[in-house]
Formats: sequence, C-alpha cells, structure tokens
Amino acid sequence: MEIVKCNTWQEVQTRRHDWLCIQDRSEVSIFSTYEFLESYWRNFSQFNHPKFGKSQKLNVLFIYDHGVPIGVLPLVVVTRVRKRFVAVKYLELLGQSFFTSKLDLICSKIESYQWDLILKWIERCIDFHVFNFQLVNEGSLLFSMIGEENLKQYSISPQIETSKHIDFENYKRNAMSKNFQKIFSNSLNRIKKTGKEYGFVWSRYHSDKHYPLVNLISESKKVDGKYNVFNFPEMQRFIEELYSTFEAKICILSLESQPIAYQVYLYYKNQCMWFDLSFLREFRELRPGILIYAEGLRYNFDFLNILGYGEDQNKLGIANVHSKVYFYRRSGSAWGSKFIFNTMIK
Repeated sequence: MEIVKCNTWQEVQTRRHDWLCIQDRSEVSIFSTYEFLESYWRNFSQFNHPKFGKSQKLNVLFIYDHGVPIGVLPLVVVTRVRKRFVAVKYLELLGQSFFTSKLDLICSKIESYQWDLILKWIERCIDFHVFNFQLVNEGSLLFSMIGEENLKQYSISPQIETSKHIDFENYKRNAMSKNFQKIFSNSLNRIKKTGKEYGFVWSRYHSDKHYPLVNLISESKKVDGKYNVFNFPEMQRFIEELYSTFEAKICILSLESQPIAYQVYLYYKNQCMWFDLSFLREFRELRPGILIYAEGLRYNFDFLNILGYGEDQNKLGIANVHSKVYFYRRSGSAWGSKFIFNTMIK
C-alpha cells in the first residue's frame, strides 16, 4: 500500500481523476465530494474566524494498492489558541468546521489492517498535537474503522428511512415524531387563521433570479444576530458556488403572493441535503420554518435517504429514528502532545 500526501490544492488537482474515480464508486455524501471540498478550501483556507482556526495546513491523503487508487482521506491541521495562550495543532477532517456529520473516508471498501497502516503513517508523517475527528456518524466507514470502543458519543442525527414507507403520508403517520406533528399542526392552524392564501412554489435555483429574494429574507437573521450563510462574504460566495455546481432547488412560501420564507436543497446521486432556510422576522409567530420543513419532507421524500446534521432537526424531532454521532479525540505525534492533550483537552 502507498500513501501520497498533498499539502496544496494544486497538488490535489493533479490527482483529481483518482479522487473522482473513487468518489464514483463510493457512497459518499455531497460533503465529501471533490467539488464541495475544493470550493470549501478555496474560500476558507485563509478565513480569519475562530471557528476555522488561526491557520490551516492541508493534508489530503491518496491511498493506493498496487498502483490502484482505493481511498482519499482529506485532512487539515488547524491551529487554535487554547488556554494559557498555547497554540494547539488539531488534525481534523477537511470541511469539519462546516457543521456536518456526513464527512467520511472516501473509499468503497478498505480492510482494517489497511486502516491501521494509515493511522501509523499519519502518526509518523504529520505533525499535530490532537486527533480531533468530530461528528463521526454511526454507520460511516470512519466509524467502522476507528471502532465504537474508541469513540465518544456527541449527539444524535435524525434519519429518514424512506424504504420502509409507501409514501410521505404513511411516513408522517408512522414514523414522524408526535412532537413535530403537533408543532406542524399548530403552525398550519396559525397561518390559516390569517385568512390569507398561502402556497409553496418549487423551482430550480438561479442566482440572478433568486439571490435578491434570498438575501432580503436572510436579513432577518442578521438583525436577530443568528447564524446564516449570508453573514459574511466568504460563506456567501461558497454557497453560491455550490448552488451552481450541484443541482439546487428552492422552495418559497408565500402569503398573498408575498414571499415570506424559503429553503434551498442540494441534490447529489440519491441524496437530498437541506441547506439554507430563512424567513421574514415579522412573520415569525406563524412559524413558517416549520411549514417549509414539512413541505421539504413531502416534496423530496423519495430522495431523503440522508439528512445533514443540524440542531434544528434534532430540536424539532422530525424523525423518530436517529443515528448516533461520535467524536474521536486522542493525542497526536508532535512534541508535547500527551501533555497538551491531558491538561487541556480532556
């Protein structure tokens, strides 16, 4: 087995064909695709924000078996200043700061002994203080390779198992949590009591057509100080690139022909990822976000084999079935790693 490390995206580009070949053979989510991570790195590698670290050093590993590409492990060493002004180097999955539990080793199959060799190679060839794999999803390749005994549970992620249900109505009756059904029913009654006509419009996302509307509605979250993709230009540019790279659809909720809420969805293979939702703050009492969630479930039901990790989905209880989300953290290879890990991380 051979491992090739790329420290710049220019080096990664020379092996783009290998990445895409492995990607096509693998059941990866949109967050582990070459297209997503290339745009992510281009927009955020120099991003000055505490969430993304003081500095980032790319370490994309290409794994070969007798010259045949069998896997890609996109890693990044992120330096963050911790207690006592100590700079700690975290080895993380590239894209991990983007709040998703759907990052994974890009590979159709890998043996456990090969994974052991990869870990030993990482320890020997990459300088870092702490392994910090966050949001490792139950059932992922990383989960099976690392082993549940070496992981600690972090949260849960809702799962929609469409194959067990004939249609959305059957799912709603038998699998959707009672909590979400109650919230949805209340939201529907609120909007009906206004006496105004409401409706949903679905269409392909086109930047020239939809960006002014999306930006206008997103201003509500800016006013409230809440996180939104339009809070800073790097994220805005990144999201617009994704919308133009992958198939993207937008659902707009209107009240008497006035758009009051929207949500954008990205499609990749048989997956639909919920991406961006926002609504006008003056209509918050109607809870239009709940109505958009339910409409997205209905419209995309056949594609919802996977859901992006998100606090909103968990709080709303949109599904009774959840998979566990773990994190993997241990000391790394750099000098002082065990001291730093034991005194600052645990």
